[in-house]
Amino acid sequence: MIRSDSDLIVHEEQNKTEACLQEFVSSLVRKETYLKCFEFVKNDLKPMSQFMLISVVVVLLFFLTWHWQMFFCALVLLLPTVRLYGWWYGQGHRVIPLDFIISSYAQGFWILIMLGTGLAFVTWIVASVFLYGIFGMMFGFETMLSWFWLVEFLRWGTFCAVEEILKAQFVRFDRIRRQHRVGPSAKAHGVSALSLGLGYASAQVLLFMMLVTEILANNGGPHAQKEQRIKFDEFGWMVFWSLFFGLVTMPLNLMATYMVGISVSKAGEDTGESCCCSSLFSASAPPQASTQASSEAGGGSAPRPGSASSATHSCCNPDVCGFPPGGRQGTLAFFKILMWPVLLRTLLVTQFMCWIVWLPVGVSLIMNVVSIALLYCAALRIVRKMDSTPLEDDIYRSFGTALVIRTPPSSPHRASDLGFGTRVVCVCVWPNL
Repeated sequence: MIRSDSDLIVHEEQNKTEACLQEFVSSLVRKETYLKCFEFVKNDLKPMSQFMLISVVVVLLFFLTWHWQMFFCALVLLLPTVRLYGWWYGQGHRVIPLDFIISSYAQGFWILIMLGTGLAFVTWIVASVFLYGIFGMMFGFETMLSWFWLVEFLRWGTFCAVEEILKAQFVRFDRIRRQHRVGPSAKAHGVSALSLGLGYASAQVLLFMMLVTEILANNGGPHAQKEQRIKFDEFGWMVFWSLFFGLVTMPLNLMATYMVGISVSKAGEDTGESCCCSSLFSASAPPQASTQASSEAGGGSAPRPGSASSATHSCCNPDVCGFPPGGRQGTLAFFKILMWPVLLRTLLVTQFMCWIVWLPVGVSLIMNVVSIALLYCAALRIVRKMDSTPLEDDIYRSFGTALVIRTPPSSPHRASDLGFGTRVVCVCVWPNL
């Protein structure tokens, strides 16, 4: 069978990637590698990135002294992170500084996990009490099975929405503070967003596994609870839940951040300003940009700059105010960015609850596998569709040429069948794919 030029290019890039990964693994046993790493960390990384590297070592040492089983599970769950840095060592250093990757990862691992998961959990509790109380009074708890699915969807949708809103703001913040170095639509923003999502997903899974470990350690009689021992079969459950979180929930979390990141990067140049705040609270902020967008959106004459009607129009018109900047329906466009990430992650959690309550154990297990497969097929399809949009400086598709897949010369604006977003999910989460 004769291979096409695109197949040969793909095969060549895959061979290069495998060679880079082999070189990375072989370098781990050489003393010179660690000396160079120490000098690099000392001279080239910012304090936040240095703190992140030290903190990960401290966390692993804590797990080792607490329960060695948790230490083993943590090593397994951090394999995608090691794979990401191995990719940077092989190819990524040509297009993105390591400091960008580590600092974004640190934001997700430490800051966003406290804000996102903490605030989302509080919101989830409030939504649960409110929704079950309202639906119970309206329809009665004896008919709970008929409206159970809707309440679960709404309360877990609230949880995921809070997470995705905060992740989108962190992605936007990173883009704003780094675009003076790499440009508003540079390739580095895509990897930074994925690193943020990977750090957040890793920290969230480790947090869940700590809870599982604590429950298993206190399981059994008084003597077992006093010694805090984990039996062999309980360690098997820990490995099972580690693989479950790492292979079922973590990839979709990462793809959700990718979807948000690519949408934010396509929004054009972003100054970080809010037109409402600029109009009402900043006397020195020029309103020309808002009035120009108002004129283009409405097709008529814009209000006189600096007038009260101009400020009111900027704040009340959703076609101008909000994020993404420069129009594009403002706040409505921001909620559109969050639509697919929130919907897919909400459905992933809701279907677990519904199948377990509605069906027997064996049937619910089969339905869970089928529904998870369908959700991931839909997510990958959305990622590929977003990845194939022809843009002159598409950070994700163009970065795919430096990762694994090179765009065929005959189709310069078309992503390959396995685009950057899909491939990065495979590289970070499923290392064997």
